[in-house]
Amino acid sequence: MGIEFARYMEAGQIFAIIEGMECSFPDDVSEQQVRDPETDEPTGETIRVSANPQRQMVLDWEAEGNTIEPYSAPVTIPDRVSRRQFRLQLIDVCLLSTVEGWIATQDERTQAAYADSGTFLRSDEMLQAGFSALGFTTEQIDAFFTEAAEL
Repeated sequence: MGIEFARYMEAGQIFAIIEGMECSFPDDVSEQQVRDPETDEPTGETIRVSANPQRQMVLDWEAEGNTIEPYSAPVTIPDRVSRRQFRLQLIDVCLLSTVEGWIATQDERTQAAYADSGTFLRSDEMLQAGFSALGFTTEQIDAFFTEAAEL
């Protein structure tokens, strides 16, 4: 079975799935001079080694052409965006006229909420109904709010 996956973690540790087990361990690697077995003289080559058996397994796995995935910080999904950010994101994804057309078919409270909101809350029921009507998945809503928050 071997190593299924390896990724660096925030603190420089490595998270890996080895033999079906999740584990984390320090990235403790050192360089070791390769010596000629007949003369015991240094060959000029070095190899990377670790005293940690799990890390050594990952080193061997890397030597086979695999790579440890780099650390990527967890994405924080904003829970709200400003009216300006929301509308600019609608423009960027070519949905402003579609959304405003849908809003025009809704009840007076929904129309007022859209027209008068200074902030759009991701958890708002009316907003969720709008995203649902447009066929958005949870992942697409997350991406919409993440991208809007950067505007």
